[in-house]
Amino acid sequence: MYAEIEIAGKPQIFIFTHIIPIIPKYIDHHYSICQTPLILKNEHTINLISKKAKKVLSLLRKNVKLSKYPPDIKTIENILLEELYKQKLC
Repeated sequence: MYAEIEIAGKPQIFIFTHIIPIIPKYIDHHYSICQTPLILKNEHTINLISKKAKKVLSLLRKNVKLSKYPPDIKTIENILLEELYKQKLC
C-alpha cells in the first residue's frame, strides 16, 4: 500500500507496509529537507496519510501479511502502551 504525495514541490512515494506505532519518546528529530523541518500543512495530504496509515495498522492488527516480513504490531503496541501507562503513574 502506498501513496504518491507532493512534498516540497516534488512528488514523493510513501510506502505504508512497514508502518509501526510510535510514541514521542522515540522521535529524536524532525524530518527535514536542506535542514528545514518539513511541516505538512495541506489538509488533504494529512488526511490521506492518516487514512492510509490507519488502514495498514488495522490490517496488520488482524495479522494480514502486507509484506514478506511484516512488523509485529501487537507486540510493539503493547510495549508502547505499557510505557505510556508507567509514565502516567510516575
